[in-house]
Amino acid sequence: MQPVARSAGFTLLEVLIATSILGLMMLVLMGSLRVGAASWDAGENRMAQSERLYTLHRFLREHISVALPVSGMTARGRNEFLFQGGSDFLEYVGSLPAQVKAGGLYRFRWYVSDSGSERKSLRLALYPYTGGQPHRPGPLQEEPPAEVEAVDDLEILDDLAYFRITYQARLLPHQQTGAETAEWQDEWEQPVLPALVRIELAPATDPTWPALLIAPRIQRIR
Repeated sequence: MQPVARSAGFTLLEVLIATSILGLMMLVLMGSLRVGAASWDAGENRMAQSERLYTLHRFLREHISVALPVSGMTARGRNEFLFQGGSDFLEYVGSLPAQVKAGGLYRFRWYVSDSGSERKSLRLALYPYTGGQPHRPGPLQEEPPAEVEAVDDLEILDDLAYFRITYQARLLPHQQTGAETAEWQDEWEQPVLPALVRIELAPATDPTWPALLIAPRIQRIR
């Protein structure tokens, strides 16, 4: 008698075991893909944040360093220095090219906006520079004109965790001891520009960047 040949194939148990192993492999693969995609997105977000901060640092350095050393009066006749600031704001006169807005001279005001919560943002307001012509009432005692309103108010950096501006005065060298080190000040309202402006900022989602040191090129206000 001829032996009966067994048909080639897999048993049900073998199929179940193979399917379970394949499912586990797919689960591990999908998890790895999700982790890789999340890491890629986090890396892109960090690169975008770093590039944005680098651009902001570069603009601050280049623009504040060429601030115009001018003074003037408000529309109501109050004397003011048009380079002044505190620990959370800075105001100065600078220029814009003709391609931006209407071009010409503007007053730039960097300041920290607090919405009442823990969220803070760095904003830039632009005011037209009118030349500081004071108001001189006539015989009819005219009312002084209203203060100039901002033509734009932009949010530059949101979710700001830390921001501080300090100023260093320029000291003349002493005849015997040489130059002395000036202390950093939290406010500046003087008829001369500071020797150095230091800006420290840090977004809430990024480590603190190195302090930005800016030296105005023209020192005397005329």
